[in-house]
Amino acid sequence: MEKSRGYIPVAEKPDGSRPLWICEGWATACTLQTLRPLVCVIAGLDAGNLQAVATEARRRWPALDLVVCPDFDSVGQRKAREAAERARAKILPPPPVILPGCTDWNDVIAARRQGLTHA
Repeated sequence: MEKSRGYIPVAEKPDGSRPLWICEGWATACTLQTLRPLVCVIAGLDAGNLQAVATEARRRWPALDLVVCPDFDSVGQRKAREAAERARAKILPPPPVILPGCTDWNDVIAARRQGLTHA
């Protein structure tokens, strides 16, 4: 299977009827789907594939509300900006405070569940 433009849907396959959020990894996609059940969330497999997935989604659904949800590292942020620019999408910003060891939204929610709120 070719990875480019490949993705893994969390709940439903995207069909253009709901906003589409594209994450890098599966755990983050699952977390965001739980937090935002009215959107369709997919895992784009890694930061390097965000642009291919986002531009393909934009090609299929030109008017779709499209959001790229990167990890918090510099590579994820850079790749998300590139993907959002090419696909005319929004970017989900990181939380205002990122605890040590938190690299994505899944880590942030897991830390909150454990009662960790600051460094």
